Amino acid sequence: MKIEYRTVGVKYSQALFELEKKCFGDPWPEQMFIDSLSSKYTQAIGAFHEDRLVGYIMWIFVGDCFEILNVATEPDMRRRGIARRMIELLSGYAAESGI
Repeated sequence: MKIEYRTVGVKYSQALFELEKKCFGDPWPEQMFIDSLSSKYTQAIGAFHEDRLVGYIMWIFVGDCFEILNVATEPDMRRRGIARRMIELLSGYAAESGI
């Protein structure tokens, strides 16, 4: 199974929200995704399988550190290493940025 990882922004807020609802009993509202991803300090990576968003990781940079805000994987796509790979990508990006 091929998973593509890429940066996602505000235009993905609806897809992020829909995935969030599937994964959490108390999901973030869509506006929270819009507000967060409108900030220059918040970023996200999406995991896509056949152009369908199946996972995401969102984080915020604060000074010389970062905080993971949320990680989610489509329930039927779990236990395939998707979340692990997103965390690895974020860790590599942070290391390259000196964080």
